[in-house]
Amino acid sequence: LDVSIARLSNVYGPGDRGRVIPRFVEDALLGLPLTLFGAEQLIDFVWIETVLDAMMRLGFGPSISWPINVGSGKGVTILELCERVVRATASPSPVEIVASRGVEVVRFVADTSAAQKWLGLSAPPDPLFGLDEVVNAARMGSEAVQSMETAGLKSSTQPTRVRSSISLGRISRRPPKWCCRHNADKFSFRAAYQSNSPFICIYE
Repeated sequence: LDVSIARLSNVYGPGDRGRVIPRFVEDALLGLPLTLFGAEQLIDFVWIETVLDAMMRLGFGPSISWPINVGSGKGVTILELCERVVRATASPSPVEIVASRGVEVVRFVADTSAAQKWLGLSAPPDPLFGLDEVVNAARMGSEAVQSMETAGLKSSTQPTRVRSSISLGRISRRPPKWCCRHNADKFSFRAAYQSNSPFICIYE
């Protein structure tokens, strides 16, 4: 079995829930404070479509037997993220900085040189270029829930935390059959496994 491994940075995109960007966006849309447990963290964020592009290139390009980092290669401070979210949502939410919570990753910026060399991926000038799309999707989801509540309906969906654990297997060059599920509570992209077909699985 010919296998390629992608190590992902902090993936974000519309429909995601439970992680730092969607949490900040949801709080900002509600006008709630954005709480930072320390303001020193530097994080590498990568847009979901960049990840899918990397997966496609890994699946259909030359075989690569070593791990490839998929990220933006640029760090964004957690404080800058908060300020960007406040601006993108036009929110009155204050940013509150409190003591850090024990041991946390303070700095993570992926070395994406291998992805640029072997996959032809280029680093975006702004890692948070997709933030407006995330905000718009969250706003639309919030409005839909409000409409349901106004109509006396209850939403049966619950927020789901998505774990970015991806495995990619390459069995042949035959095109896979892709299936995609995308709703207001989570995003996941799966390829339906077929015999002798390359496949991507994103585990939740």
